[in-house]
Amino acid sequence: MAKNVNENTSEKECISPLKITVVGINHDQKKAILFNPRCKSWDCPYCAEQNKQDWLLRGFRGAALLAQDGLELRFITLTSRPYATPTKSLYYFQQNWPKLVRRAAYHTNKIDGKAWHFFLIPEQHKTGVLHAHMIATTYLKTKWWKDNAYKTGFGYMAKSDQIKEPALVVGYITKYLGKSIEYTQWPKGFRRVRTDRSWPKTPEIPTPGWEWATHNDESAWFEFYLLTDYGYEISDRRNLDK
Repeated sequence: MAKNVNENTSEKECISPLKITVVGINHDQKKAILFNPRCKSWDCPYCAEQNKQDWLLRGFRGAALLAQDGLELRFITLTSRPYATPTKSLYYFQQNWPKLVRRAAYHTNKIDGKAWHFFLIPEQHKTGVLHAHMIATTYLKTKWWKDNAYKTGFGYMAKSDQIKEPALVVGYITKYLGKSIEYTQWPKGFRRVRTDRSWPKTPEIPTPGWEWATHNDESAWFEFYLLTDYGYEISDRRNLDK
């Protein structure tokens, strides 16, 4: 059975930051900041929560933009075969998802003539058996998903509901990403969120006046002392004790 990863949810920083240093410099303000980037691992309680927020923003923003383009959005739920064990359900998903997504993309693009986009969150049931939740731009309804999911190795239980208000996407993603964080029985490298290549990306936040560079430990210290000599106000947020 899948187990809870967040027994300690009070982490206020990354537990395993990367062993590189990012240096930001603002020459006009004569300020600088040094820090170690977070690991971004779902196994890190702090980073798992940050990942959740990042994906929540990307999912909602993408859905809103696609709805503005006049595309129909749907909530789709997919299940595993009834006899699948937790291990087998993960294996079947890895093998069968590419087949199903190609069918859905072909039907939506070639037959319906519409743009196909998806945002998918795999989830483990309390038993460990996998099912998946997806937001997609498609007119394909429940019957299509039931038939084609089963033909490609998924369970027959499937559902497709139209999203009439894009704001509902926030609650949908929050709910299932929250559940995804709770369980740790994922294969190494398993992606907790999957999108097509053209799902809108979240734009980077601009930092006018700041220059950013990545340094190894030695060059970061050189930069630190150089900036100190030139009278820069330095915020050193490196995790030097880790």
